[in-house]
Amino acid sequence: MVKDKYFLDTNILIYAVFNNFDYSKTAKNIFFKYKNLYTSRQVLHEVYGFINSLPLKNRQKVTEYLEESLFRLIQILYITSENAGNIQDLVKTVSEYKDIAASILDVKLYYEMKLNRINNLITINDKDFKCFKDINVINPF
Repeated sequence: MVKDKYFLDTNILIYAVFNNFDYSKTAKNIFFKYKNLYTSRQVLHEVYGFINSLPLKNRQKVTEYLEESLFRLIQILYITSENAGNIQDLVKTVSEYKDIAASILDVKLYYEMKLNRINNLITINDKDFKCFKDINVINPF
C-alpha cells in the first residue's frame, strides 16, 4: 500500500513558525492532520530568507525563536531529493510551463514533487498551482 505524501509550500512553514498570523493555528494543525509531510531545500531557503527580511529592530529578538521553531518542524518533515532528476528534464518542465505558471520557483517545486512521487501540495496559494493538472492542491484555510 502506497501512503499519500504531502508537500508543504513555503507559506505553510512560515505560518507554522510564526504565532502572530491569522493562519498560524491552522498551519500548525497540518502537522497533526497529515502524515508523510515533505518539503524541499528551496522552501527552507525561502523561509530563512523571509526570517532574514524582518526589520532589523525585530530580527534579533525573534530570529533565535523562529529558527528553533523551524528546526523542530524540520525534524518531522522529509526533505525531498533534488538529485533524482537531471537538468535536461528540469529545463523541459520549465519550458512546458513557463508561460502559464505563476513563477519559475513554482515549476521547480512541481518538478521536485513529481521526481519524489508526491501528488499532494498543501499551500495557501492554490491559484499559483492550477496549471499543474496532475497534482492535488490543498488549501487548508
